[in-house]
Order: sequence, then C-alpha cells, then structure tokens
Amino acid sequence: MSLLYPLFLTGLAAAGVPIVLHMIRRHTRKEQWFGSLMFLRPSRPRLQSRRKIEHLLLLILRCLILALVAWGFARPFFGRTEPSAPPAGIHRRVILLDTSASMRREGLWPQAIARAESVLKDLPGEERLCIMAFDQEARTVIGFEQSQSLAPDRRSVVARQRFSEITPTWYPTNLDEALVAAARALEEDQLRDPVLAAGTQEIILISDMQQGARLDRLGAFAWPQNLFVTVEPVSSPRTTNAGLTLLAGQEFDAGPDYDAPARVRVQNSADAERAQFVLRWRQEPSENPDGSLEVYVAPGTSTVFELPAAAGQLDRITLAGDDHPFDNRCFVRANPRRRVDILYLADEDLQDAGGMGFYLKEALASGRRWDLRLQMHSPGTSLADLEWGRVGFVIVAGEPSPENVGVLKNQLQLGKGVLVVMRTAQMTGCVFALAGGDPGDPPEGREADVDGYAMLSELDFTHPVLRPFDDPRFGDFTPIHFWKYRRLRSEDLPAARVLARFDSGAAAWLTLPVGAGQLAVMTSGWHPADSQLARSTKFVPLLYSFLEFGGAIRNRSAAHTVGERIALAGDVAEAGSEWLLHRPDGSRVGLDRDRQAYFQPDEPGMYTLEANGQKRIYAVNLAARESQTAPQSAETLESLGIPLKPQRATLPAEVLQARRQRADWATLEAQQKIWRWILLAALIVLLAEMVLAGRLAGRSTETQGVTS
Repeated sequence: MSLLYPLFLTGLAAAGVPIVLHMIRRHTRKEQWFGSLMFLRPSRPRLQSRRKIEHLLLLILRCLILALVAWGFARPFFGRTEPSAPPAGIHRRVILLDTSASMRREGLWPQAIARAESVLKDLPGEERLCIMAFDQEARTVIGFEQSQSLAPDRRSVVARQRFSEITPTWYPTNLDEALVAAARALEEDQLRDPVLAAGTQEIILISDMQQGARLDRLGAFAWPQNLFVTVEPVSSPRTTNAGLTLLAGQEFDAGPDYDAPARVRVQNSADAERAQFVLRWRQEPSENPDGSLEVYVAPGTSTVFELPAAAGQLDRITLAGDDHPFDNRCFVRANPRRRVDILYLADEDLQDAGGMGFYLKEALASGRRWDLRLQMHSPGTSLADLEWGRVGFVIVAGEPSPENVGVLKNQLQLGKGVLVVMRTAQMTGCVFALAGGDPGDPPEGREADVDGYAMLSELDFTHPVLRPFDDPRFGDFTPIHFWKYRRLRSEDLPAARVLARFDSGAAAWLTLPVGAGQLAVMTSGWHPADSQLARSTKFVPLLYSFLEFGGAIRNRSAAHTVGERIALAGDVAEAGSEWLLHRPDGSRVGLDRDRQAYFQPDEPGMYTLEANGQKRIYAVNLAARESQTAPQSAETLESLGIPLKPQRATLPAEVLQARRQRADWATLEAQQKIWRWILLAALIVLLAEMVLAGRLAGRSTETQGVTS
C-alpha cells in the first residue's frame, strides 16, 4: 500500500493526547467521612498521575479514531509505485499562426515567425503536424498528409519557406473560426487513420491575443476531449495605438459646396503613452492646411470628433502621432449625384389632375443626391428596346401587353423593382403573371363592394416600406379614405407579404420577391377617383419608401470594411461582359458578372468598379475592432471551455518522470477511493466510543451516589 499524501501521517502524533489525559488523576481515589472536621484544616485534593490506566478500551477507541482520520487524509491506495511510460499513440499538433491586421504592428511579425520556428525545432520528427494561418478565415499552410510525407529535417525547411511567403493581411481577427477549424482538422486526421492510436492532441496558438479578436462561436462549440491549447503570445515594445473609425450612417455629397463635417471616433489603447493626436484630411498638411484638428484622447478611452470638410477633400482622413500607423487611415467615398429614371406605364395625360401621373410627377423631386426623371410609356408599347440601364423603378398603372409582361418579369429577375397599381380588376392577371404564375389560368379579380369608403387596418410596420411610419406621430392612416379597390386574394400568391389590409380584411398593399427583384402591388390607385392617398401627407414618403425598397434610391454606405462581400447587382448601370475592378494598389482585376455576384476587398483604400463606360467607387476601411490591440488574458479561452496548457518550457527528465509518477498515483487513488472506507470506519469507532464513554460516566455517577 502507498500513500498519496504521506505528510498527513504526522497526525498520528495526536493519538498521544488521549493517553496523557487518561494518565492524569483529576479526583481522589476514595472519600472517607468523619463525624466532626472542626479541628482539621481544609485542603483541596491534589491531582496525581495514575499509576494504572483505567478504561483501557475507551483509550484504545479514542486513539484509533485519530489514527484513522490521519490515515484517511494521507489518501492510501494499492498498486504500482513505478512511473508509467509516456502515453502511446500518434501525437498530433496544429500550429495556428495569426496573420490578421493587428499583426502589422512593429515587431510582432518577426517575433511570431521566430516563435513558430522555435516550436518546430522542439517538436519530435515522428509527430503528425499541421500548420495553419488565420485572420478572417483559417487556411492550411502545410497539412497533416504533406507534413507526414516529408522527412523531419525537410519538414523544417519547407515550413520556413512557407513562413517566408506569408505576410500579415488586412482582414479582422476571427479567433473562434480559427480554433474551430484547427479542432476539426485534428478530428479529421484522426478519422482518416483510425488504426493509429490517439495520443496527445494540441493546438499551439501564436497570436497577439488582441481584445478585438472575435470569440463568439466558441461558446456554442463542443470542444473535443483531450485537446489542449498552448498560447504563445507575442507583444510589441511600443504600446501606444490609436485607431480611427468613420461613424456609420454618414453620407457625403460630391458637390463643390458640400461643407458638412465628418464624424469619426478615435480610440486609444489602455497602456498608451501618448494622448495628443492630429486629425486631417489626406496625408500631407500642405494639401489641406486648414483641415487639421488637434485632439486629445486619454488612454483607454474613445472620443468622437467632427472634422470640417473642405471642398474636394472627401477621400481620406488620417491620424498622426500614433506609434502604429496600420489603423490610422479612414477612406470616405463621396456620393455623386445620380440620375434615376422612373418608368411609368399608363395611358393618361400627366397634366390631368384626375390621373395618377399628375401626382407622381409632382412627388418625384430631384435633390442633391438623386436626379429623378419620370418616363411615361403606353402599356402596349414594346419595352424590349428600352435603355434599361437608367431605369431604377417601374410603376405599372395600365394593363401591359403579354410581351411587356415578359420583359418586366425578366427585369424583376435581374433585380429591378416593380410597383403594380391595380386600377381595374383585369390587372389581376398581370400581377399573377409577374409573380411567376401561369398566365393562361389567372385567378379571378373583381371590384370590391364599398359602402361609403374603406380605411386601412392591420398595417405591418415591421416591413421595410412601412418602417419609416413606425411612430405614433406618423403611423395613423385612418384619415385616408378609399372609394374603390379591387379584391386580390393573398392565398393566390403564397410568397406574398401583406403590408396593409382594408377594414374588410382584403389585402390593400403587398410585396413578394421575384428573382433578385421585388414586386409590390396596390389594389387601389392614389388618384381622386379611387382614394385620398395622393392628397395626404403620407403619399410622398410612402412613394419614396417603395422606391428605396425596390433599390432605385437605395442609400449607399459611405464606407465598407475589409473582408466584406460587396454585391455587384445594381452597382453598375447595365451588366456587360467585361467588368474591371481597379484596386488601391493600381492593379486591375477582371470580373465575370455571370459567375460572380460580389467582390471581396482585401485591403483598405478606394476601389473603382467599371463597366460599360460607367463607374462606381467604393471606400473600404479596416474593421474597427482591429484597433482594439490591448492583449487579453489566455484565461479568457479557458472561461469558454477550452483547456489550456502552460507555456512551453524545457524540463529535466527527472522532473517529467516525477510528474508522470505523481499523475499515475493520483489516477489510482481516484479510482480506488479507500479514504471513504477509512473515514466510515472512523465514524463507526467514534459511535462506539460515545456509547462506551456514556456507560462509564453513568457507572461513576452511581458509585458517587452510593458513597455519599
């Protein structure tokens, strides 16, 4: 038998306490009464040591209790005392190298490469190894199979060569994606070779562990058992890092008289040694001597500033005075005034105050950002040869020909927005055909029976069209009266979403997606013969809400972020066979519009998309969270359920052997748990001691009573 904690056996010395107590005489042996004690001096009885131990069994029980408790705390166990051999099996490791934008700080990347080469040098050649790099996504540099096919000395050479080909990117840090990808790579390699015994599994993470790294996915990921993470942190000797971020929701016009300020946020690292910085438009002060602003940002805080914009300077904001300039630029795209044609299909006079076109023409007012132009065509006139590149939205107020229905349906598939205003019940077939139904079997449409007037009810303010009215001050549509409307069953259009219903329950406004576009339907017109809608204060904002929902005047973001997928649909006036993307470094990349629906910028700067003689400019900035470069503790991963190993250290063989032996002992003791039975025996002995002590105390009381 062996002991896990033999030091507790020193508690056996406590067994001497009952022996000492039993040896001390605490009262006289006999009492003799005399008739008169008046001539004797009173004296107290003296305590004397016993020459003979009384109640030997009680003494043995008390000593046994203390001995059992000390023995139980020593945690005895049966089994071998020699250390076991190292666990057999194939040892698998993944080196996870951080290549995100925050690694561009001074001194980090050479330090990370040196740390990776050091790890490679210390690993045995027979281990299965995988090297991965990560930023926004994880990618394999050297896989398990390739690593296994290389000789141990050759593997180090190939790894160093691959390291020399890797540089930090501009993408954000998704640490959760990287750890999950590494865990799955280990699992797949183990499943690929099921005959090989599973040994140690480890992920060696080489990163700056910045606080801006995303960890959200780790909370929902079931981390594999027996897989540990070793963190190899790298740090920069210069701590001050101030990040620059353009606040969202801003739009900038390209006009020469534009003078609205740009609102930016400057955040300073908690361990920064500087707090004074300078904001300015563009890089050189000589280009804009009046556009600079001195700012103060205390360490560990962030502050929003308004930088006055001078004409012609809306392209780049820079921050000076920082130790790490990788996140000190902010690109801004000015929105040029854009022409958008609204195609109106109807047979009416735009000057007639009784028609819908009269109010539509008055509502479409051009501004600084949009040049809205109304184009009117007869529903029967062929639309095949129309210049659809300039058309941003289509309003159908008359029944189009079957040929035009096919053209409109094709434009819906390509992403155009179409609003059908049912001025007659016969337009039900047009709605059904545009929605993708069989034109030969349209549902029956009919005029609704209106007693006086109808009102709107059950408005869905969560829909994008009605969301601007989701306010008690603007959401009351009851003053608008409808004299006529057409019944259109929403059941015939299962993909449709009803925005509003009449008080009779019939659908008033509804939308449904058709391909990449949106089809909207009004079952009543806005002209005076049908309703009071055109003469209400709700008409203009409602019309513009439909235009925005259909993509005609969609607000464009002033800036995008690196790694974001920027859709190509609708960004260039008309799709062509040759699309060119001009990158910030001056290179050009061809895009195939038929196969590619988006492009993904990989560095900050201004991107220009060119096709058919037209251009769209995109401002791309670094993700704001990459500026949060303060290191976070490795225990943050442990709090998410990821077991950590201590930082690598070279230990003597004797120390490793002792640790392995100690681990074997702890395993055996945990399996046997003999201490439970020992403490149970101590409890039984304690009960016996209590019973015996009680009986002996009772006898002593009886003896004293008889003597008295």
